[in-house]
Amino acid sequence: MTHPIKLFTPGLIFRIVLAVIAGEFLLVLLTTIVQETIFGGITYTHSPISHLLFGGAGTFLAAFIAGLAAYLLAGRKSVIPHIIISLLIIAESIWLIFYRESPDPLWFEATAAFSLLLGVWLGALIFKIDPEALSKLGNEV
Repeated sequence: MTHPIKLFTPGLIFRIVLAVIAGEFLLVLLTTIVQETIFGGITYTHSPISHLLFGGAGTFLAAFIAGLAAYLLAGRKSVIPHIIISLLIIAESIWLIFYRESPDPLWFEATAAFSLLLGVWLGALIFKIDPEALSKLGNEV
């Protein structure tokens, strides 16, 4: 019995690399737009509660879009890009928490990282759970 995902399918490695680059690029771009451009920087210690709520929702949405893009670029067969993007999120979060000496509490930084991880994976899993969701989405618009 062969595994349903063949790593050596022509073009799959290229699509995985492209999905990681595009997904990470979108994640950085969209979270920067949400957190820095729209809300002028979000920190637990200095941001009003409305910025924390809407900025957090926008950041989650940015991660969802990045995860969705990575899933579609990977050919809807592989979650390897999401594993790599998740590792990058974890590595960046560890660096921000321990080496940047953020003034924000640890739980706030950890929650932000978890929100990014959840958004990236939900972006992939929404179409993995219901493969017809993409066609349904096109029919409703």
